[in-house]
Amino acid sequence: MAERACKQLIASQDGKWAIFIDTVNSAEIIEYLNRSPKHRKKFQYIARLILEGIRNTETYDWENINDRC
Repeated sequence: MAERACKQLIASQDGKWAIFIDTVNSAEIIEYLNRSPKHRKKFQYIARLILEGIRNTETYDWENINDRC
């Protein structure tokens, strides 16, 4: 698989974890996140939960994944 460039969106307070996005798709992703305050706030909330190691299945990680995946 070819390597692609990425840029950091947000990092944990201790700097151990971070969320990155692919630079090829970054404009589209950023545009979506900034589409409304609701989108931006929801992303920031979920990102903080993930970066702090908090699993909240009410908010994310509730997807029904196919067993063959």
